[in-house]
Amino acid sequence: MEQTFDAKELLTVEDLRRILPFGRDRCYALMSNPAFPSMRVGHRYFVRSKALLKWLESYEGKEFLL
Repeated sequence: MEQTFDAKELLTVEDLRRILPFGRDRCYALMSNPAFPSMRVGHRYFVRSKALLKWLESYEGKEFLL
């Protein structure tokens, strides 16, 4: 069975800015934080949409400091 890939499965910093109420610098700080499930390819950061949702659920009701 062949797996398919959805291009919006990988979110960029700009996508993250549209989802979360953060500016560009805060999104880069979040993406570069080791506790955040992002990956770096060259000079660009990406996070899988499913990983973002799982991370948000795990921090629901908690404080995450950057």
